[in-house]
Amino acid sequence: MAAPLSFERLVSGRLVHRRQLSDVLVTDARPLGGDRFESAVQWPRNHVLLGRSGRVDSALVAETVRQVTTYIAHTLYDVPLGNQFLMSRLRTRVILPPPSALAGSDLVVEVLFTDVRRGASGPTAFVSHLRITQDGREIASGEGFARVVTPEAYRRVRAGIAQDDGPPIRRHPVEAVSPAVAGVAHSGLVVIGRSAPPAGFALLVDPLSPAFFDHDLDHVPGMLVVEGLRQTARAVLGDPAVDFATLDLSFDRMIELSDDPEIRVTGLGDSPALPATAEIVREGVVLAHGSFVVT
Repeated sequence: MAAPLSFERLVSGRLVHRRQLSDVLVTDARPLGGDRFESAVQWPRNHVLLGRSGRVDSALVAETVRQVTTYIAHTLYDVPLGNQFLMSRLRTRVILPPPSALAGSDLVVEVLFTDVRRGASGPTAFVSHLRITQDGREIASGEGFARVVTPEAYRRVRAGIAQDDGPPIRRHPVEAVSPAVAGVAHSGLVVIGRSAPPAGFALLVDPLSPAFFDHDLDHVPGMLVVEGLRQTARAVLGDPAVDFATLDLSFDRMIELSDDPEIRVTGLGDSPALPATAEIVREGVVLAHGSFVVT
């Protein structure tokens, strides 16, 4: 009989691509047979970005999808450390339980990997499906569509692309929104600014931000894009408590640190039940696109 999941200690940050242990959510995982797994997760009581009130926070759901997927790939599919995970699509869904039920909770995540393509060093592509539960009750779900590439292949993909460790030089003046508008604790967590129409908002990229760049990255991380969309929704609706009930975000290409992208959102506020559409754009080129419903 398989050993029960453990919630005793966090896993190594290296296995979920996090440097700061305070940002690690996963405590364990075990195989159930075939491409099915279970993972143990603890959500923080009061993380500065990933959940602040004990509710089911969409940022926590998205980061849980990323970390659980990465951890299982490394430990149960034997994907070597150093291989790069390139996520082409992320989907999340939040089910809202009583807010008091979640603070510091032990969560069990049911995981299924589908469309697994394998190479000499393990999976090269897959879709992970996660069902996040508390005491047997589903509280959220998500899917991650990913490719896995070796360091050598990644270097070939990135060859010829100029790398810049500093923030982008903006072609148009951008004024960062206030933390109160973005719904975050302080200005260091604000990732959007107001820009000229038709976009109205721009994604602010600071490679020195420990919230999104706690380890070396040569591109804009997906979690920063997710947070940029969420802050844009809050700014447009004038409600800092707005969050995603559902999110479906596809990355059309890697977003460079120097891209200076704009955020375009349409349909937001037309009807609470209808999804708004979003694009991350640089000079007319769509870098990412998707849809979301807010709550």
